[in-house]
Amino acid sequence: MTFHAGQTLDSSGIRQGRTDRESKSKHAFLFAAAGYGDRVQTEANRDMFKIWLFAVVTLGAGAVCCPWIYNGCMALYEVTANRQTIGPMERLGGVFHHWPYGSFFVLSLSICAMIAVVPFFAWLRISSRNRNLWIQPWSLRLPENTVLPDPGQPLKKNPLGQLQWITGLILMAGIMLIIGYCLTKTGSFAWITPTPELRRWIWRLLIHSVLLATFLEVFFRGIVMGIFLRAHRPAIALLAAAIFSTLYQIAFHPSAAVGVPDPEALLAGVHFLTGQFSRLVSPIALVAELIPVFCTGFLFAYARWRTGSLWLPVGLHTGWIFANELFMRVATPIERKDWFARLLAGDGLQHGLLPLIGIGLTTMLVHFLISHHAENSPPAA
Repeated sequence: MTFHAGQTLDSSGIRQGRTDRESKSKHAFLFAAAGYGDRVQTEANRDMFKIWLFAVVTLGAGAVCCPWIYNGCMALYEVTANRQTIGPMERLGGVFHHWPYGSFFVLSLSICAMIAVVPFFAWLRISSRNRNLWIQPWSLRLPENTVLPDPGQPLKKNPLGQLQWITGLILMAGIMLIIGYCLTKTGSFAWITPTPELRRWIWRLLIHSVLLATFLEVFFRGIVMGIFLRAHRPAIALLAAAIFSTLYQIAFHPSAAVGVPDPEALLAGVHFLTGQFSRLVSPIALVAELIPVFCTGFLFAYARWRTGSLWLPVGLHTGWIFANELFMRVATPIERKDWFARLLAGDGLQHGLLPLIGIGLTTMLVHFLISHHAENSPPAA
């Protein structure tokens, strides 16, 4: 505002100048907030693309390297079988000799994933480097009705974490073992006489289940799903996280029904990988194998989203691994030629309509328990 000699400024002029400055400040903030939101959304979409690219690169590199891994392991067996060598190398060569081709494929995938994970996650842009909009100096002028872009769902401290972990473990393991008992009654499995060292083996299995479930949940539901939640709304993020974990579940748990005519061929790993996914086109494999694995991944993702922490999904995943491994130790599958029998039960508690019913029942109970706790919790101050 410009003043001439002898001109006075009344109170209305002061208010008008103040209003103009506040309006300019508000518009400047809104433009900055919009730019920040666009930048966060763009980086989140890029990170989501990088996560899918990581999956494709890992699977492709693992398939290409599989014949080389196979030839190297079998060469170690041939060397240790024909001459006196170091004891650990002889035992390792003996282990490789009895491995099916799928185990070499999983080993190749694991090596490629460990090599690729460091550069890929260093490539990610969404991290702690991106400061939140609320701590910027000009954010103090934030209008009350302004809605900022959703930054996702960061993991938070859960005071009921240990209780949710135990609940998830008991709930999942209990229901799946009951399903296993029902499978023995249908004639799909037969009991095996337990060995004396079964009790000690159960404790080792529990430790193994906890460590493996924790690692998988930190990666799939902690990192990957966190990026998906930043890029999309929860419904799409849940589906994407379930599809991503299903992809790896199929690749890292190959079916013994798929084989390769020449395991030393240059493209043997590629043929093995395509065979693992092409067999899922059949209706029985689609319903009995793919859908139960997808629903299990969706359950873990749903538990992470509803609780905002990893305690409950880690407990559920631990119970799932523990029940599967324990059941396969005390029961053995019986060959089933009828299509409905193969649809009803797979080779374990991971596949089949009955395990799918168990997963559905667990999902409903998890939803009920979380909703019941939310209704009875006191409102936040």
